[in-house]
Amino acid sequence: VDVAPVLLPLCTPWLYAGDGPDGVAEGGQFQVNTPSGPMLVTVPPGVKSGQVIDISAPAPMAMAMERSAIAEASMAMVGTYHNDSSVCCGLGGGTTDLVVTESHQVLTLAVHGRTRFCCLGCGTTEGTGSRGVNDATMVFTTTGVSNGVTTSHTNTQTITSATRDKIEMDWDVQVHGQGMRIDMHLYGKMTWDLAAGTMKHTTTNHPLAPTMIYHKAA
Repeated sequence: VDVAPVLLPLCTPWLYAGDGPDGVAEGGQFQVNTPSGPMLVTVPPGVKSGQVIDISAPAPMAMAMERSAIAEASMAMVGTYHNDSSVCCGLGGGTTDLVVTESHQVLTLAVHGRTRFCCLGCGTTEGTGSRGVNDATMVFTTTGVSNGVTTSHTNTQTITSATRDKIEMDWDVQVHGQGMRIDMHLYGKMTWDLAAGTMKHTTTNHPLAPTMIYHKAA
């Protein structure tokens, strides 16, 4: 169903008028084509088949501005970010490199991690994920191996705000344990300070998890 604009404010939801298609009853859904793209509409209570209804959709300019900000910030993320950490007075710790690359408008994040703890052995973490430079969400998987035990992680990163100099993200990790490891669910925040060349990684639901600061290589 094609719709026509009724109200044209800048950077706020647009109001459209559209005809409810024949055969779609109250509470049913149908797809409409707006200048912002296709969207699914639920027929409101009291509306009969074929009756004109108002449809609210994001303003095209607002969406374009949002995509532009995400794309510009995403391109500025490209580079290698390094973190060194230590625990227990230096008896344990690790290093992690986050390598961000871009090709054909696709951003790829690769993780390379090494951990050690006293005489208990070492571990590795490797994984990759990709998203379009205009996309707000990236899902990637990593595989960790420690003392012969393999653990997989499903990591979802969602951009909550983006400017030329800073990106704020929420992250959510599902840890799929094997052997003696248990399943875990962790989440937190990531702040990419593009002007300073740093990334701050914090965990919200694990009080013992350290705050990690990554520095972009020159």
